Amino acid sequence: MQKKEDKRRGLEEKICLLRQHYPEIPAVEIARRAGCIRTYVGRVLKRAGLSVAARCKWCGRNFWRRERSCIICRPKKQKLVRQKTSILTCKNCRKKFSRSVARIQAAKRRGFRNHFCSRFCAYAWRGRRIGRGLRLCCDNCGQPFQRPPSVQKRRLKRGSAHTYCSNTCAAKGRVREFWKKRSVPLPAWLRED
Repeated sequence: MQKKEDKRRGLEEKICLLRQHYPEIPAVEIARRAGCIRTYVGRVLKRAGLSVAARCKWCGRNFWRRERSCIICRPKKQKLVRQKTSILTCKNCRKKFSRSVARIQAAKRRGFRNHFCSRFCAYAWRGRRIGRGLRLCCDNCGQPFQRPPSVQKRRLKRGSAHTYCSNTCAAKGRVREFWKKRSVPLPAWLRED
């Protein structure tokens, strides 16, 4: 019985010390660090006369949410994070440029490893990396064109039987196929002269 009492008292002291040393962390975080549940943390803090609510480290107001700042200061904090910038080197033209840290982190989460100063540089680098692409011939107009291997592979996977150089040629080709299936003469505007 004495051991349980000592253990409980030690846990209560730990909770009180965590609140005194870290007033900005919420009760959920105190419970996680102390190894107990949040409701117990609330009861212990009330008995000790300490605030159950966390204190915002930006403005000092008390708040009850799980975040580390109150609703009023959160947008200000996010703006400060957005304003932090980092100097990067363009992968294509080797020019130095600045980008917000938040944007860099978002790109990293999405799996992008290379940074470019503009879309033009990104497209140029991608084209150079892929090479010149596959040389294909349009099924409608017969004009040669190039397409990246990844795009052609995706089209073949989807089961596309034809390759067209543009949306206009693709539309004309689909209409021509439609009229051929109906086994009636092609309209004048579709006939090749």
